[in-house]
Amino acid sequence: MSNKQSTLKDTAIIIGSLGLAYMTCGASAPLTLIASSTAGRIGAGAIGRQLDKWEMEKILGNWQRKDLNHDLQKALIAAIEQTFDHLKARYYSRQVAWYRWSHRYKVNAFFKRLKKEIGGELDNRANVRASEENIRQLLQDKEVADIIPDLLQEFCNRAKVYSPKLADILAKNLEKKIPFYFKEVLKNKDYEKAYKAFELASLKAIEKKIDEIDEKLDQSLKHHETTHGKLDQIIDNQPQSIPPLLTNNAPPLPKYFLGRENDLKNISKHLQKEKNLLLLNGIGGVGKSTAAAAYWDIHKTQYDHMAWVMVPDGEGEAESKLQRAFLEFSPIASSLNIPDSLVETPKRWRAVLNALHNLEGNNLLVLDNANDTAVLRYIQQHLNFPNFTKIITSRNQLTNFPSYRIEVLPMDKAKALFIKHYPQAATQDQLLTKLLTAIERHTLAIELLAKNLAAARSYTLEMLYEDLHKKGILQIKNRKIDTPYQKQNNIEPTAIIKAMFDIQPLSEDEQWLLLQFAVLPPIFISYKNIFTFLQITSEQEADFENTLNDLIKKGWLEENTDKDYQLHPIIQAVIKEKIPPTYENCQLLVHVLANKLNKCVTNNPLDGAKYVPYATSLVENIAEEDTNIATLANNLSLRYGDLGDLQKALLFQNKALKIYEKIYDKHHPSLATSYNNLSSIYQALGDLQKALNFQNKALKIDEKIYDKNHPYLATSYNNLSGIYQDLGDLQKALNYQNKTIDIEEKIYDKHHPSLATSYNNLSLIYKDLGDLQKALNFQNKANDIYENVLEDTHPLRATSYNNLSLIYKDLGDLQKALNFQNKANDIYENVLEDTHPLRATSYNNLSLIYKDLGDLQKALNFQNKANDIYEKIYDKHHPSLAGSYINLASIYLDMEKLALAKEYIDKAVGIYQYKFPNGHPHLTNALGWQEHITEQYNQQ
Repeated sequence: MSNKQSTLKDTAIIIGSLGLAYMTCGASAPLTLIASSTAGRIGAGAIGRQLDKWEMEKILGNWQRKDLNHDLQKALIAAIEQTFDHLKARYYSRQVAWYRWSHRYKVNAFFKRLKKEIGGELDNRANVRASEENIRQLLQDKEVADIIPDLLQEFCNRAKVYSPKLADILAKNLEKKIPFYFKEVLKNKDYEKAYKAFELASLKAIEKKIDEIDEKLDQSLKHHETTHGKLDQIIDNQPQSIPPLLTNNAPPLPKYFLGRENDLKNISKHLQKEKNLLLLNGIGGVGKSTAAAAYWDIHKTQYDHMAWVMVPDGEGEAESKLQRAFLEFSPIASSLNIPDSLVETPKRWRAVLNALHNLEGNNLLVLDNANDTAVLRYIQQHLNFPNFTKIITSRNQLTNFPSYRIEVLPMDKAKALFIKHYPQAATQDQLLTKLLTAIERHTLAIELLAKNLAAARSYTLEMLYEDLHKKGILQIKNRKIDTPYQKQNNIEPTAIIKAMFDIQPLSEDEQWLLLQFAVLPPIFISYKNIFTFLQITSEQEADFENTLNDLIKKGWLEENTDKDYQLHPIIQAVIKEKIPPTYENCQLLVHVLANKLNKCVTNNPLDGAKYVPYATSLVENIAEEDTNIATLANNLSLRYGDLGDLQKALLFQNKALKIYEKIYDKHHPSLATSYNNLSSIYQALGDLQKALNFQNKALKIDEKIYDKNHPYLATSYNNLSGIYQDLGDLQKALNYQNKTIDIEEKIYDKHHPSLATSYNNLSLIYKDLGDLQKALNFQNKANDIYENVLEDTHPLRATSYNNLSLIYKDLGDLQKALNFQNKANDIYENVLEDTHPLRATSYNNLSLIYKDLGDLQKALNFQNKANDIYEKIYDKHHPSLAGSYINLASIYLDMEKLALAKEYIDKAVGIYQYKFPNGHPHLTNALGWQEHITEQYNQQ
């Protein structure tokens, strides 16, 4: 690397302050008896506590533009403030796990928007051109023609300095959202001149857009007519084919593959003899994975589907390791067409296992690096896929597991491999024999030593032998080896790699880059990801690629044909021992991944899931107690919560909290954030007392450090309200929700989505209290805001319609209940996957309404649709299943099908007895229904 340029690690741009994320707090009320269904309690928009209205003032500061029209400037800044609130709330409220635009919706919505936009502009065309004379007169003032774009650009530039993430949102959305708020602001008579200026700029923009649309209108409409129907047909009829390669991460064959011909023949024979199951056993780095890859390459035409899965080392239960291997380290779930709505880890894991078990054809699965005996036992007991040949590579062995041992290379093949990488050794047979004997012909060691020799200009085989001798490596076979996977051998490959690290020192950049790979998972990582994770600039790219290529030539790093890179697990271990990972030498990865995990909450959680394995490995590899590591652990906890892995969410949140409690004083806001997140996890786990304790700890800090109208206080009060509602203490839930609203009504405008959320939650509390008129009033207030600021197909609007439907049902107005539930159902069916739980909720509620209307067949049809979804996505003890079973029991009871009614009520009681203690209202109500139905059944 040129001395004129700073090193890669020194010029790395550190991303700004890591935003602590607040976990979703509002839990949906559980499905109870027939009279009620799941109502949509909504979280308080608690994600991203660090960005709020009071901090907006920091961005705006004393910013003035004296050259601009003063009225317009004031009006626009006021509108920007309101728009900022709206966008921020939307940005953080869309962290909900179920939000996803399906492909079908995208296509249909595109054409709908296009048609609406064109029609709207044509409607305005006559008015615009009729005003041309007025426009010309206003233009003579030559004021504000470009004011709005300039002002927006300056605002975005200043926002970028404060928060790059916020600037991205603003740049994409701000200009589209301002007109709504601007028009509200401009109604003030003080802004009359500003209104005329804005009207002029708007008319000008519309006229220009009309001219552009005129030119393409015919072509666009023709395209719409010919394409729209075809796209629908294609989408409807597209088969969900499963690709032959379920994963694309099989390791490449080495440039020189020598000495394994007999091994490959024996592997084929063993697989035929042992019913398509074989464990390839051997010491680390001897070539087990390479032998499996060679079998993969030679026999790939024999298999219909193939998958290569890398199993992580380290601590953890066997099932957890395999879940990470299948769900985080490989794209196998997507290849098997597992729907994105199955976000939660347990559901996704079961879906993958079922899909593999039912996959037809002749298939191959390689499970690489399965070194834990518990993992081997789990594979033997649970991964019994009938149509798969399974090859497992491991440094360990297991009794009764068909195995074949990969030994070190014979001397002639070891020599040939060494000479292929370092041809000069061909003339030094005696010395080469001595060296290979000393290192016991270990494959990884041969390649690393030979490649390093080839890359060194003035370093010889004699020098290498002498240096290894001085290091004591050549006497290694006289030493006792303690490594558990190498008890049958005298060789310790890590000692050879450590020696080579010292003998042929790597450059500072090479060592730094190897460390970055060492703290990431031992899987092939794409060039694009490495480039992004390390924030390589265009000026650095050439030097970065040179460093990568040098490490590949020296044998430290592997590269495949797709420009993906991998560090061998043994080399990873050596690098981490030679260069202990710390926050300082891994800070780029820490900051980038923390922001990636924090940023992904706006979208489908699976968009953020791709960063989870990298962040998990990084947190596990850095033992240092640093606040930045705590922030990364916090954000990782949130993403595991999105994925439904609450135990891992709890693990990483506790790690974050441990660091915060050690470093910060007891009233630090980061502690409040961590307590809040732990509260949310425990609430999701059903441990409401712990949830309450942690939320109270968060509230205690918030009340001490913030003023009484701070939005963080509103968030804590909202969360406490949700916990008390789950506990059944509705009066406390009501008190805390009112405290939330008292704050929000002071700090937000009347159309703020956070207010809508609080009105929604307050409505649900009044519904539970039986005050249906108040419930209706507050739900209407929430609905008015949602309809004012959200798109027609936004899921929160569907949630509001769902809640209105439930209230009208309880009020006895079944027609209005049906109308609102159908509106909710239309949105859910447009934007959610077929197996999404909210679609099941909507079908469930339609079933209840039709039952009250007396149409039992429709009620049964919709309840069965709901039940089918619940049984696909939930485990057998999930409370939503119990609620669905109760509703089915009630319908069958009215149909006088008592045997079926008894079957389903017994199922429901069994679930509630498993989940809840005696005396819980859900269990008590279910037992009452069971007694009633059983009595009817026995009397028939």
